[in-house]
Amino acid sequence: MLEIGPNLKAATPLMKLLNQKFALGLVLAASIGLGACASSSPTKKSSSGDEGRVYAAPASMQLDTTTEVLPVGGRHIVVATVRDAEGNPVAGACVEWMMVMGGVGAIVEVDASTDPACGGQCCGQAAVTATGSTTRVLDMGTPDTSDDLRIGPGQTWVGVASPVEGTGHLMAMAAGVRDWDNRHDSVAVQWRDARVTVPDCETMRVGDTKDFTVQVNRYSDGMPLENHVVNFRVVSGPQATLNGQGDMVSVRTDANGEATATLAQVSGAEGITEIEIQVIRPENTECCEPQVMLGTYFLACPWVAPSIDIMKSAPETAAVGEAFNYDIVVSNASTISARGATVVDALPEGIVYVSSQPAADVNGNTLTWTLGELPSGAERSMRVTVRGTHTGRFRNCAVVNAEGGALSDESCANTVLTAPAISLVKTGPAEVMACDPIRYEFTVSNNGDAPARNVRIIDELPSGLVSEAGGRNISMDIGTLGAGESRTVSAIARAERPGTYENCATATAEGGLTTDPTCVSTTVRQPALSVTKTGPDERFAGRPIEFEITVTNTGDGVARDTVLRDLVPAGTTFVSASDSGSDVAGEVVWNLGNLAPGATRTVSLTVRGDAPGRVVNNATATAYCADAASGSATTDVRGIPAILLEVVDTDYDPIEVGNNVVYTITVTNQGSSPGRSIKITSIIPDAMDFVSAVGPTNASVNGRNVTFEPLPTLAPKAQAVYRLTVLAREAADVRMQISLTSLQLGDRPVSETESTYIYQ
Repeated sequence: MLEIGPNLKAATPLMKLLNQKFALGLVLAASIGLGACASSSPTKKSSSGDEGRVYAAPASMQLDTTTEVLPVGGRHIVVATVRDAEGNPVAGACVEWMMVMGGVGAIVEVDASTDPACGGQCCGQAAVTATGSTTRVLDMGTPDTSDDLRIGPGQTWVGVASPVEGTGHLMAMAAGVRDWDNRHDSVAVQWRDARVTVPDCETMRVGDTKDFTVQVNRYSDGMPLENHVVNFRVVSGPQATLNGQGDMVSVRTDANGEATATLAQVSGAEGITEIEIQVIRPENTECCEPQVMLGTYFLACPWVAPSIDIMKSAPETAAVGEAFNYDIVVSNASTISARGATVVDALPEGIVYVSSQPAADVNGNTLTWTLGELPSGAERSMRVTVRGTHTGRFRNCAVVNAEGGALSDESCANTVLTAPAISLVKTGPAEVMACDPIRYEFTVSNNGDAPARNVRIIDELPSGLVSEAGGRNISMDIGTLGAGESRTVSAIARAERPGTYENCATATAEGGLTTDPTCVSTTVRQPALSVTKTGPDERFAGRPIEFEITVTNTGDGVARDTVLRDLVPAGTTFVSASDSGSDVAGEVVWNLGNLAPGATRTVSLTVRGDAPGRVVNNATATAYCADAASGSATTDVRGIPAILLEVVDTDYDPIEVGNNVVYTITVTNQGSSPGRSIKITSIIPDAMDFVSAVGPTNASVNGRNVTFEPLPTLAPKAQAVYRLTVLAREAADVRMQISLTSLQLGDRPVSETESTYIYQ
């Protein structure tokens, strides 16, 4: 079988349009013996992957018998296909081509893959080609690759052309086909000196009108051809009219070779309107030329409606008083522009306009943007900055309109406006001691539904209180508190003096938030100690001295851990202490415990005065948070001078006449007070004579009286020794008398005698 049909191609724009319509084929069958071009192999197959099976015995071929109208000079490609009995393409089959005598046109080009076994005849009025085994692409030589021709397995081709008008007849025969009726076919080709230019059908806006102008010119010299008939017909698609006359109109070309029809929609719907255009050369009665159909063309004209979309977005939540943004995007997703686009955004009550980008036309709470024409695929963005005035859920909608209101879209965004709400609770001790720190605790809470930022606690301290750093106020930065969040902090204050203090604090946050003052009353108390001490005004040395010490808390706070200390005075010795007082390295200590305000404790201390003098006894009391207090008592310790007078003679008693006798006089102060102006005198017996006298003072002799000058002082426990030497002049039993006087004895002298026996 040999096919000539959908493979007809023209090298001109006109032929490309003609080929859209005239793509018909006719199958002719014949049974003849194999020609010289047939393959001798009964099972020859192609190695190409897309050619299908190839059989050795061709059984049929097909040629297109439709008459084609081509411009003069236009090249026409005719493709033949040879098939076997099962309809599969056959490669290597020879096809003989011939232009019939008496017509116009010639074979100008042949398939380059012709098998040399077929003879390779070319060109002019006859040619021989062979079907191929692979798929090939025949380049038509134009920039548009869509007009290139695909030549498949079992196919071959020739190109015909004519420089003059007329009709040519091309015959083709596959000699290897045995059936005579199927071995050959023919096609008639008409060449006319005319070129038809049909406009492209671009996308059209729904509701618009479209002019279609067909141009007819002579191909040879380009001159316009007048009075050619151009028939326009709406074949299918949305309802439309041509030149307002219905779905068909016939227009003749004017002096410029142009014929125009105006297409207008009736329904205004989207879709594709298919238009058939026929171009007919009228009959020429002068030279007997009949009417000729130059071509039929089909246009698929899409009607497209513009579209407009709007999308508005906003944060789900925002805080009252804080700026936030609405973002609006308008888009046109259609393939044509949207005209006269405007956007209107009406802000709800509670939302206050701040600014917009690009700037909007603001009228109260209504914002308007005039966008004009929005091209296909374009977007326009707007940002509106607003601020909320109170809490709640706010729905804000923006509307876009275009095409005079024919297009409209709306988009809404919801935002919940929240606000922080802060509160402050302050706690502190009801009572403290003056030296104790006053610890205040502050709990600040955000009871709202938005973060509270830059939260600060401020506590202005009253006079008499200072901060830990010594300042007059306490300030603490808390930072940000989330919704429902609480935070507790503490601060230390100190009292400068006792008293009751009312102390108030407030909390603030961004946006002018502040709390009511929260106050705490604290009483600052302080103990005050007083010490009184009593004792005898006078005691003799060596006698006990008892002191009584009283400690009193005269303040309004408990004197905790009260301790009384009494340093044992110099010149005395610790004897005892009441109330478990203990002597530690010369200091007596009492642990008195806690003394309530107004409470009193009395203790006693006994010491012994070791020497005459003034004893000053000091006692000091201390307690937590109280100033130390002291008390003292003074006792004069008097001494007693006790003078002992002793007189002894030498160890030679009795003594022989003519020898010396030495009397040793010893004065001892056994008392506790110095002896003053001690004076020793002696009367020498008659049987003795004075020899000498020595002592701590000088002696004088008056007759038988020997007197020592007074000793100014004799300390307690001290001794003074005198020696009186006499001569035993005659035998006798004598008595040596010694007398002692002192300042303390006054006119009451102390006398002592010593007996001595003198022998002859």
